[in-house]
Amino acid sequence: MGEGKTEAAMYLADSWMAQAKQKGCYFALPTMATSDQMFSRVKDFLNARYSDEHINLMLLHGHAALSAEFESLKNKKHTFSAEDVYGEEGYDGATAAAVASEWFTYRKRGLLAPFGVGTVDQILLAVLQTRHVFVRLFGLANKTIIIDEVHAYDTYMTTLLERLLEWLAALGSSVVILSATLPAERKNALLTAYKTGLNKSESDISVKLAEVKYPRISWVGEGGLNAKTIGTSPQSQKKLNLEWVDGNLPTGNGAFELGKKLQGVLSDGGCVAIICNTVDKAQRVYLALKPYFPEKDAGDGYPELDLLHARYLYGNRKEREERTRLRFGKPGGMVICEDGINRPVCRPWKAVLVATQIIEQSLDLDFDLMITEMAPVDLLLQRAGRLHRHTQDRPQKLGKPALWICKPELNNDVPNFDGGTEAVYDSHIILRSWLAIRGKMEIKIPDDVEELIEEVYGELECPEGIAEETKRKWEESRRKQIDDIEEEKNEATERCIKRPRFNGQIWRVTYEPREENDPTLHKAYQALTRLSGLAVNVICLHNRESSTFLDKYHTVSVNLDSCPDIDVIRKLLRCSVSITHRSLVKQIIDNPKNIIPFAWRAAPLLRHHYVVWFDEDGICTDDFLYFQLRLNDEIGIVIQKLDNRRPYAQL
Repeated sequence: MGEGKTEAAMYLADSWMAQAKQKGCYFALPTMATSDQMFSRVKDFLNARYSDEHINLMLLHGHAALSAEFESLKNKKHTFSAEDVYGEEGYDGATAAAVASEWFTYRKRGLLAPFGVGTVDQILLAVLQTRHVFVRLFGLANKTIIIDEVHAYDTYMTTLLERLLEWLAALGSSVVILSATLPAERKNALLTAYKTGLNKSESDISVKLAEVKYPRISWVGEGGLNAKTIGTSPQSQKKLNLEWVDGNLPTGNGAFELGKKLQGVLSDGGCVAIICNTVDKAQRVYLALKPYFPEKDAGDGYPELDLLHARYLYGNRKEREERTRLRFGKPGGMVICEDGINRPVCRPWKAVLVATQIIEQSLDLDFDLMITEMAPVDLLLQRAGRLHRHTQDRPQKLGKPALWICKPELNNDVPNFDGGTEAVYDSHIILRSWLAIRGKMEIKIPDDVEELIEEVYGELECPEGIAEETKRKWEESRRKQIDDIEEEKNEATERCIKRPRFNGQIWRVTYEPREENDPTLHKAYQALTRLSGLAVNVICLHNRESSTFLDKYHTVSVNLDSCPDIDVIRKLLRCSVSITHRSLVKQIIDNPKNIIPFAWRAAPLLRHHYVVWFDEDGICTDDFLYFQLRLNDEIGIVIQKLDNRRPYAQL
């Protein structure tokens, strides 16, 4: 972690473009936030490499049109609108012209550009059965595809990735896969998939790689399979001190033990990150810490205590991501802000950032202390990768890298993890991770990394000497894990296009095309790149006396009866948020009061966004929902179940 894999991958891609005549490069990241920051790094690299040329670099994710970095590269003032196009209408009644126009938005045509940065979802769509899948495959052919943080992908996404690797090999594309914490079984499967796409016969990959010490580079190509151990720089060699801490939230007016402990350790200053596994938990931890860190200015113009997660309105989220990079980024680095101005990284004397997994991967951030909820061991190591990442002065109390882990409650020696944690992560992997590190006082990096990964993800039996209740939980969670893995593999296989050397009729490659953007359909009919649950994009608007406004002060009005121009679309998307709460998503989709305005069906960037209405107090005015939605500029959208309501379908 932090050793320079990203830069190495960019230099390798550049070398392949020169020597192997690759026609471009796409950098795939796990999230929008990581894509935005990587876009900046790739742009800087390309500007230096091709200083006298105009470079076509695209940013690909759902809100790419709003990225300040992307805006700085283009002068486009309107969206393309096709006319008199013959073809099928959209599932939502949109005209064939509107459907065609969507292919000229950044998200869909972007893979055709020579250089691109975006979410991994954009390339996974290239192997899902959709109507225009061959356009995406054409866009990826003969390019170098760099896929970062592959350890973060579940069985479903990994199965899609394996099929994608077969196609990329067959299409003459080179691939660079980056991870510091990838289990051996998964690594071997990915190498095998690419080898299959090359139509190469090779002896068992796992046997060949078993003797090569971590950290390593492994590769397969026309010359066969090989691997090499890579030396580690002194900066990346560290002893990570582990400490189990009380992370329980206070009840009533009680003290927050974690807040008191943090106050003491930060008496001489320091920058701390607290990573929570859910948005709800992050919001509650932030509020519990406010009495302990009340300062509104930490000396850099921003508050001592800050919060970052994905349930802010997009405009607010971008501002928070920007200041996170400005405060905790690489010393001497620059961040291009929404106003288009490059500003230097300025580290505060003392600051606490409460965040979700949004800061866990790919973001080049540096903290003096990391506090985390329990998570799979590979993700704990990734979180620790943001700890003492760069060489700089640190407070004496935080001079050594330390990872504080919130200890779970024990019941007969069986750990009870937070409900949100087990909803996000596989319960068997969480249990094995806890067993692997519960007795450790330190982790040596890189020496202990692979051993820990394999202890959690390898094919090992239930360890001896643990309590009977713990053993029972191990066996029950393992059985469920096996069933879940099989189900996810089947789901992915059902949605995949045929293999590259499929010898049937070509129309059978996409025999059952799915819809890409329709959350109203059953998941069996959707081209899903992730099985992490339904998500719906909503735009939060305010109404008063039959008029619609973008803000609670009713100063910026918007007309929903006409197709908006690009400037209005930008303003609307800044008021958008992706809702992933499973029960709430279904209610928003089914609720007759939450609509997609008819006029938006002709706007490619808006035609899949629902409207949710709020009053001047920021409270959702929809009586049909049995959750209360509250807009809060400080902590984001708050979702609270209302016990006195029931789903309208049951009324």
